[in-house]
Amino acid sequence: MKITNGMPLSSVEYHVDDTYNTQKKLQEAASMERDSVQISQAGYREWRESIQENNIFCQAEECPAVELDATGTDVWSQQLRPHISNELRSIREKGETYGFSDIMSASLQAYAVLYEEIEQGYAEGTREVWVADGKNGKRLLSREEEIQRLENAYQREIEWNTMVMNSRKETRYAKSLSLNLPITKETESDKESDEKELSKMMIKMQNDYLAKRDGSNRKAVENAVTSALDGTDFVIRMQNLFAGISEGTVYVN
Repeated sequence: MKITNGMPLSSVEYHVDDTYNTQKKLQEAASMERDSVQISQAGYREWRESIQENNIFCQAEECPAVELDATGTDVWSQQLRPHISNELRSIREKGETYGFSDIMSASLQAYAVLYEEIEQGYAEGTREVWVADGKNGKRLLSREEEIQRLENAYQREIEWNTMVMNSRKETRYAKSLSLNLPITKETESDKESDEKELSKMMIKMQNDYLAKRDGSNRKAVENAVTSALDGTDFVIRMQNLFAGISEGTVYVN
């Protein structure tokens, strides 16, 4: 396996937009060739700053693999992204739309695929992942280190989905105001509560998968997602909030 700093981020396209123009968004959605998520300018800056704070770049010549930061999160995130994008794209290619449940499933499926690749590679003795090392030029990662880096990448995915959730809330609120619809601005306490709930749910999905994985990861993923998305008030609200995301649309009640 080779991981380099030249790997493309993914086919998921993230747009930065502080305004909401319904007609423009509908036109853009009709011509989209890649899955996109609308996020606010402030949200995007916060996301980039969270990465840059710990971005200790290192590189070794002729190194088969290079970490982009101290934990390797970015490298493994670049592995997760294409899997997630492909899962969601396959839904659209069938002429269907995806929403919150599909995004949760795609996130866990991507994690599961990479987890199984790591486990299988070490079990068969065929996996070697080298990373840049400031002292020795390069070194071989252990299985435990790879699992930890994948864990870090999944945590970054939780943070990303949290940001998307908050951005859609902001867009929905702004759109409701522009249409003179009655809406109450979310309190900081409610925002924090939803962020914790989303994180808890995605971690539960991950833990359920790891506890019940049997080599056939898609079925184990389905069971873990079904168990986590058990029809609570939070899940219902998220399904409503994320409705229209595959078309780049935010609906208001």
